[in-house]
Amino acid sequence: MTAIKLFIFWMLIFWIPTLVYSQDYSTGFSDYGFINQKLSREEYREIITNQTISIEKDSGNVNALVKRGNSYMMLSLFDSAISDLQRAILLNPRKMSAYFSLAGIYGILKTPSKVSEFLTKAKLIGPKDAFNYFLCGNFYEMLQEYDSAIINYSKSIDLNKRFSDSYRQRGWSYYKLKDFNKALEDLDIAIMLHDDDTTAYYKRALVYVSLKQEAKAIGDADKLVPPNSVNPNDYFSRGYINEKLSRNDFAISDYTRAIELAPRNPEGFYYRGRLYRKKGQYRNAQRDLAKAIELDSKNPRYYLGLGSVYSRMARFDSAIYIMKKGLELDTANYRFYDNIGYSYLGTGNNQKALISFKKCLQINEKSFDAMLGSCIACYYMNDKPSSKRYLERAKLSEPKIKKGMAGLEELEQEGFSWTHKNKETLRKIFLEFK
Repeated sequence: MTAIKLFIFWMLIFWIPTLVYSQDYSTGFSDYGFINQKLSREEYREIITNQTISIEKDSGNVNALVKRGNSYMMLSLFDSAISDLQRAILLNPRKMSAYFSLAGIYGILKTPSKVSEFLTKAKLIGPKDAFNYFLCGNFYEMLQEYDSAIINYSKSIDLNKRFSDSYRQRGWSYYKLKDFNKALEDLDIAIMLHDDDTTAYYKRALVYVSLKQEAKAIGDADKLVPPNSVNPNDYFSRGYINEKLSRNDFAISDYTRAIELAPRNPEGFYYRGRLYRKKGQYRNAQRDLAKAIELDSKNPRYYLGLGSVYSRMARFDSAIYIMKKGLELDTANYRFYDNIGYSYLGTGNNQKALISFKKCLQINEKSFDAMLGSCIACYYMNDKPSSKRYLERAKLSEPKIKKGMAGLEELEQEGFSWTHKNKETLRKIFLEFK
């Protein structure tokens, strides 16, 4: 899914699990001016053509302007989209969908002040509309401004005490802020109001995981799959909860069933592949992640996943090649540079490794993993003063590293990994630079 579709999807399709598994991505409600189904670029252009004809016949056709504006947005033609939507507002200052669309565009363009401006204007149109504040909460949630999201969800609840969606999403914002007890309170209310809200069960299961209440998490996860379900979303959601609980065999079984039900969706292959990698079943992981790329060659996560598998198989040249392909799709992703750096370490090209680690740190100056990689590369090049400086930086960025190898073991439990050779080198470095 493109960033634009993901943005609109996240904003308006808020009652299904955050990890969505669907062969047909919806993009919103017709009531709010958005297109109701996943369309091709050609179909968006056709909408633009048709709505242009309508506008030429009636220059005051507000709905046609909004539809054309949204189609321009989906094609990343933001100037044209903004022009149409602003014109729609001039014709009808109470056209709430136009304000939400403009907020969406400025969210994509990473202009939070404009997002806030148009959300505020939308709220002024419907100051007593609980759903209005709910949508505003969703926008702030997408921007990861969880405190602002909570304020809007709370206002929505004040206006409608039985609006379960606002309790559910406010609970999710509390979860993101790691206030698990408040998250649990809200999700309990959401489920009490609607005991068939599977998304609330899904989110509450993740809260229980964080609270280390495994039995309750499993209980909620089991509610995600009705008897004889043929909905791949059900299995995918439960699989993810099982994965978070480290019930990896159960998770693989769920992902496999989701794949059987939706064999053209790459996400199932991606998540199952990641688990195979975690279990050390690299051939299976390679097969699944390559399949994910075959189904969607534009998703950088899949390249990062396959590259890390090749790295663990000591196929470092293949890892570098595939991760550079992914880097072409997401040049700002520091994790590509980090992983490419470690692959260069594997080939013995320490100079290129150091260059890659430095690029990683230019994007994310707090990446302790790249600092450790730089430390290793400098150590191999016999530049021990630089090696020591990178180690000290890594300790400041991640205090667990102060524990030496014990700290590395803790980090490995969190999902980080280093090859046997790199760990032995770090062992020497920890001893030498005590």
